[in-house]
Amino acid sequence: MTTGHFDQLYGRVTDAFGAEADPLLVEHVGLLDQALPVLDVGAGQGRNALFLARRGFAVDAIDPSPVAVEQLAKLARAAGLEIRARVAGFEAFEPIVERYGAVLLLGLLQILTRDQIALLRARLEDWTGSGALLVVTSFTRLDPGFGKSRVVLTHLEPGELPALFPGWSVLLFDEGWGPEHNHGEGEPHRHHLARAVLRRG
Repeated sequence: MTTGHFDQLYGRVTDAFGAEADPLLVEHVGLLDQALPVLDVGAGQGRNALFLARRGFAVDAIDPSPVAVEQLAKLARAAGLEIRARVAGFEAFEPIVERYGAVLLLGLLQILTRDQIALLRARLEDWTGSGALLVVTSFTRLDPGFGKSRVVLTHLEPGELPALFPGWSVLLFDEGWGPEHNHGEGEPHRHHLARAVLRRG
């Protein structure tokens, strides 16, 4: 995954993916175990990590974009929040905690190849234990941008998302249209999303 596109986007636009946390996380934050840290993979400018830190969660946030991580860290400092933010891709990330109680993959899968998704699935086994939660969204083939973007690499088939994570039970799975947004520039648009909250067996 190249960072150039996202470095440029984050450099131009504050809150490129919105200021509020992903609705899926907001709706299901009560399921997360506050006694264990949360890992936000592909954290971007930090909207989800900040949301959790404000609620008392210990959060590790990783993103390969140094622009995003700098912005996230600055926002956390200004708010007096402790978030361990690191410039890192998931491939080589080594946590300093024993295990995470939850991992966020919000808006990440669609910018990965199928091989990268398989590697990410394997890394989840290293980062979590039984009972951990996975909060994940991704674009489907019904998305208007299907086949038109050089950034979006994978669109999921209808119903495919839970099957990507064997060994994780489904607490919630749905598909539908996400909220209208415009990444701070351009025409407003909506994406067709698969969303899931999964629990590791």
